[in-house]
Amino acid sequence: MGNRMDFAPDFVTSIGPSRGLGARATSEFLENLRWTSFLLAYQHESDLEELAPLIYDRRSTHHGGDRASIQLRRLPNNTDSYEPFLKYVRNRLRQTNIVIHSSNITTLYALLQQAKGINMTEPPFSYIFTNTDLSLLEDFLNNVYGSFHCNITGLQLVKNDPMMKTSLALTSEAVWVVGTALHKMTDVSCFFSRQTL
Repeated sequence: MGNRMDFAPDFVTSIGPSRGLGARATSEFLENLRWTSFLLAYQHESDLEELAPLIYDRRSTHHGGDRASIQLRRLPNNTDSYEPFLKYVRNRLRQTNIVIHSSNITTLYALLQQAKGINMTEPPFSYIFTNTDLSLLEDFLNNVYGSFHCNITGLQLVKNDPMMKTSLALTSEAVWVVGTALHKMTDVSCFFSRQTL
């Protein structure tokens, strides 16, 4: 029998952006921000493949063509260790521009919560999150913990085509169902004659 992955495309449908697209978008965004350096924190070793466009596409045309320096660090596995990690970033790395790559929204929540506790959500700190679900944390960012005063940026998928009205969508679906039913009824000619239809 063949490899399990040979059959995966038959049963898996990807509805998100292609692998590395978020990293390319973040790279373009960073190019426009003109950051001279930043920390790129990631959650899993396998994330490095997805982040390759961000790591290697540093074609910076600003600052005399100098490339922005990138410091790579892996996020701790334990969310309780984020505070010491953030203190290390602030005190030892002296980095205020931070890009966080994690597909887990809970990780982002815990990271921001602990950053708030050590005043790393005030200027001059800036965060970019590559997770497209960051908007789910909007209520958290503006609730009892107080508002965050640093720059927090995230990616969001936006459909720029006009949305179809519900009534038109339901009508289109109904026409399709009736058409499919009529087609199947003509295939079953033993029960119906063409004149009946």
